Formats: sequence, C-alpha cells, structure tokens
Amino acid sequence: MFRNTFFILLLFVLFVVGLIHVTGNLFFLYWKFWWLDMVSHFGGGFWVGGTTLWVYDHLYSFKNNSDNWFQIILLSLFASLAIGFMWEIFEVLIGSTVLPNENYFSDTVIDLIFDSIGALVAGVIFLSTARCKYYNTVVEK
Repeated sequence: MFRNTFFILLLFVLFVVGLIHVTGNLFFLYWKFWWLDMVSHFGGGFWVGGTTLWVYDHLYSFKNNSDNWFQIILLSLFASLAIGFMWEIFEVLIGSTVLPNENYFSDTVIDLIFDSIGALVAGVIFLSTARCKYYNTVVEK
C-alpha cells in the first residue's frame, strides 16, 4: 500500500487540503484570499475522485478494464460531484452558509466545477500510474 505512488500522492493531497482548510478557517484566510476556496475544492475533488479510483481498483481491479479510460474518468467525476453536493448541503446544515445569500448559487457552481477539475486530474494521473503498473505486470510474466 505505501509503495503505491498514487496512494502516497493521495495522502499528501489529503494532508495539504486539511492544512489549508484548518488554517483558512482559523486565520480567516478564505476571506483574505478569494482563490483559496478554489484550491481547497480542487484538492478535495482530487482526493475524493482519486480515492474512489484507488479503492475500486483494489476491490475489483481495473486490470482487465484499464483500456476503458472513459468509465474510469466518469467514476472519479461522479464520486467527486456526489461528495461535493453533500458537502454543500453540509455547509448549509451547520450554518456556515446562509441560503438567502445572493452569491450562494454562483459560489456553489464554482465549488463543484473545481471539485470536478480535481477529479478529472486525479483520473488522468490514476490512468497514467495504472497503465505503468499493469504494463509492468504484463511484461514481467
């Protein structure tokens, strides 16, 4: 598990996103730097999409289906959007966002776009590392 380059990348991204989110809230950095929310959502989308692919690959293995890149990208994207929607609902439920806010809809759309971009990048990186892994397995046999 810890030899897997993609897994190590996921751990690193999770640590960075957690650090950004905690320090962003503690020191009001989200209000000082308008783009920090985009970085957080990109990293969160990357982590959710990448983790979904990593777990799915370990449970069911993409090995026989690694050429179907479209399904792999869609799985990453769908997982990220599902968690992104749930995160937006969570923010409303805990009161960190007020629904009558005039910027809520546009902010939510931008958040989901950056979640999606992160998931797409995770899917592409997963595909490149998976192809190397499966290629090495085939060559060794």
